[in-house]
Amino acid sequence: MPPTPLESISQTARLFSRSGVRLEVAQDVIGAIISHHAELIGQEREQDAPRQDRIDEAQGLIRELKDIREALDAHQPASIEATINWLAPLARHLFADGNGNLAAHRRASQFEHANASLRLEGHVMSIDDLVVQARVADGLWTTEQAVSWYRERAKQ
Repeated sequence: MPPTPLESISQTARLFSRSGVRLEVAQDVIGAIISHHAELIGQEREQDAPRQDRIDEAQGLIRELKDIREALDAHQPASIEATINWLAPLARHLFADGNGNLAAHRRASQFEHANASLRLEGHVMSIDDLVVQARVADGLWTTEQAVSWYRERAKQ
């Protein structure tokens, strides 16, 4: 193999960027959550009496996720890392088998019931709400940490 000039080596180094790889990770995490909600839409449409409100809710979450994905920029690695750190627990939660941690499964089920009640009152969960619920259900956050997060968000 012929020797490579130094200029080519430095150009190749610039082509491979850790932030580019992390951008792909963030996009994969978002894509996993989108695929989960797309599957829910498909399951709902297969029902004898599809609930349009559930379909609309899932489509709204997908739009929200697409907006997050579109806003990602390889030149903003901190934003990419924040997106991964924020959404990855939700993706893991959505694709967990549920057999490993019965307490987490029970808490997740309780959130699903609460969300159903809120849905009847016209409230729709955002991606952030689902992330907080997944963190609490999986034991990553206490309820106090979740309340604190909501208080901080309300200040903004």
